[in-house]
Amino acid sequence: EGFDEIADWMETLAKAERSHANRFQKALDALDD
Repeated sequence: EGFDEIADWMETLAKAERSHANRFQKALDALDD
């Protein structure tokens, strides 16, 4: 009960974290240039 919702939420959170990390890395790369 509720585990599927938690799993979906964790998956969404992980995807958001990854996209934020990618954006942050791109910003750092831009600063290096």
